[in-house]
Amino acid sequence: MNLSPSEKTTPRLASDILQDLTLLLKTEVDLARAEMKQNLRHALSGLVAVVIGAAVLIAGLTMALLALAYGLVAGFDMAPWLTNLIAALVGCVIGGGLVLQARGALDPERMAPTRATESLRKDASVAKETFR
Repeated sequence: MNLSPSEKTTPRLASDILQDLTLLLKTEVDLARAEMKQNLRHALSGLVAVVIGAAVLIAGLTMALLALAYGLVAGFDMAPWLTNLIAALVGCVIGGGLVLQARGALDPERMAPTRATESLRKDASVAKETFR
């Protein structure tokens, strides 16, 4: 039986509001779950790309550092151990820079469901205003 708002009693209106708030909360939780799944999928695809890229980068960097070491021996008549040390230091600097840059991509704050959280805040403020 559908009663018009003017025909509903106060307890009935309160019950309707509580049901609506419960449904709203359930929907917001579902939204947060969906957002977390989307963020996780995005992070995993990024992680796969990083792993593949790192493997290729390691091979390429190894060859470049070997070429640098051989080039120093041939071009400057330096001791092989010294050229290898120079090449290793260059590799460490490059690797350290890449690690520092990639660290930001794995920040846990990027995984948080920001849209759902903001929506829940708005819903809470509306609920507070409704029950005042």
